[in-house]
Amino acid sequence: MSIPDSVRQEMQSRGLARLLPYIPRLLHPFIRVMVTGSDLDTWLGTELNADSLEEIYFHQADPTPVGISKIGGWPDIWPGFEWPQVKEMSLPLLAQFRMEDIAPYDEERSLPTQGMLLIFYDFMADLEGEQAVQVLYFEGDFSTLQRAGI
Repeated sequence: MSIPDSVRQEMQSRGLARLLPYIPRLLHPFIRVMVTGSDLDTWLGTELNADSLEEIYFHQADPTPVGISKIGGWPDIWPGFEWPQVKEMSLPLLAQFRMEDIAPYDEERSLPTQGMLLIFYDFMADLEGEQAVQVLYFEGDFSTLQRAGI
C-alpha cells in the first residue's frame, strides 16, 4: 500500500521523514462499524437508561432474528459451541458479523465471504495480562444456529 501524499507531507513537515519507509507495513484498510444511541433505542424498542439496560440484558429475549450481524446481546450459537472463557469467567458478546454483510466493505478480499464471526470481549476484566478477547468463526449451516440466553 502506498503512502498518501497528504500523509507523506505531514510527516515531513513534522520532521518524521525517517519513519516513512515503515509506514506501508502499518497501513491496512479497515472496516469501521458505528452504532449510535438512536440505533440501540430502535433495536431495543425503548429509551436507554441503566435500569432498562439491566432489564433487557438479564430478563428479556434478544429481539433480533437469529443469524444476523449485531452489536451485543446474546450470540447465535451452534451445536457443540463452547462459550469463550478466561480464568473460568465467561466473556460477553461484543458483536457478531455475518460475513456476507461485511464482504462488500472488504477492499482487499482478505476475509471469508460466508459464515459468522463472533467477537467476545470483556473490557471490565482485571485479568492480570490474560487475553480478555476471543474471536470465533462459524462456517456451518445457519439453520443450525440458535439464540443463546438464559
